[in-house]
Amino acid sequence: MAKHMITLVGIVIASALLLVYLTLQGYESQASNKPEVRYVQIGKWKCPDTALVTLTGEPLPPVRVPTYIPEGYRPVDCYYYQGTDLEMYFLPEGIDPTAVDAPRYAIHFGAVWHGAEHMKEAKEKIIDRGVEVFYEEKANSQRGDLIQIFEINGNLARGWEAGTKNSLVILDGKVISSEPSSYPAVVSMIDQKELVYYSVGGYVPMSELKKILESLEKP
Repeated sequence: MAKHMITLVGIVIASALLLVYLTLQGYESQASNKPEVRYVQIGKWKCPDTALVTLTGEPLPPVRVPTYIPEGYRPVDCYYYQGTDLEMYFLPEGIDPTAVDAPRYAIHFGAVWHGAEHMKEAKEKIIDRGVEVFYEEKANSQRGDLIQIFEINGNLARGWEAGTKNSLVILDGKVISSEPSSYPAVVSMIDQKELVYYSVGGYVPMSELKKILESLEKP
């Protein structure tokens, strides 16, 4: 009887150990199946390399990068392409980048260098015209009174605060519905010397966006 009991206990212990082993193996398998997260260093920011520029060898455009971002934000997506465009997205800690409402909390920074041959036409329309571009936007906008034109670090800039506007649905020339919709604050700047158009936007005070552009430095 005692011998049978010892055998039974041994079987139970062995089964338990096997279950633990298989469970751990399952966790290890799941972990190994997760894609490797690569990072790219852009200025002071270590950012997820979603476009795999670390593998493709894509050149970083000759643009400046923010050294200031509001407290509590971290980079969640950064990429650059064609040797001219840089995009960076920042989210507050605790916000899942894959969440449906994540864009509502994001700060987006973009920079476009217009010195490349394929940017020649855009350079003539934007960089060469300078402040004319911003005054034209202000004159043609239905909310031109909300657009401010100013300078940042000696460069021409314009911006507006976040707010709400009516989103209209028009059918056969008639408005069939009108609903309020929000829009982010935006500040854009033209650096005519270095041929770069900068823009930063988000649902934060415009003063914070100005600080971001004021903090630009070469990486």
